Amino acid sequence: MGGFAAIVVALKHPDLYGFAGALSPPVDFPRRAFTLRRISQSLGIRRIFGPEGSATRFANDPFVLARKATPDSAPFLFVAVGDQESLREPVERFNAILGSRRIPHVFLLGSGGHNWQRWNGDLPLLRESLERAMNAAQN
Repeated sequence: MGGFAAIVVALKHPDLYGFAGALSPPVDFPRRAFTLRRISQSLGIRRIFGPEGSATRFANDPFVLARKATPDSAPFLFVAVGDQESLREPVERFNAILGSRRIPHVFLLGSGGHNWQRWNGDLPLLRESLERAMNAAQN
């Protein structure tokens, strides 16, 4: 959930955050429907965000926040996901919105699944992206 929170907080507070990095973020989390198959997760989502269609879900939806963001005020985002993850499709849709809105970002589709073996490979590029964002902010 760290990547999800990083994206949401940075997009909600671009005056405080110039960069956010997210490895395999569940960007669709507030949009997930209640299912018996994943009842524990569904109940957790409901406890955090309220029922489907609630104002809290809308206010914390990365897709909504990205559509409201402007290129000149949005933080720089680093978003990575593995090609074998169930999160791939929503993250790719999120990337498309960032691109269409011209939100400064790096998108990395890596090889592998939802694990540290892949994320460790993403960390050097995340660090480079952070350094670029910091240098751009200083100039």
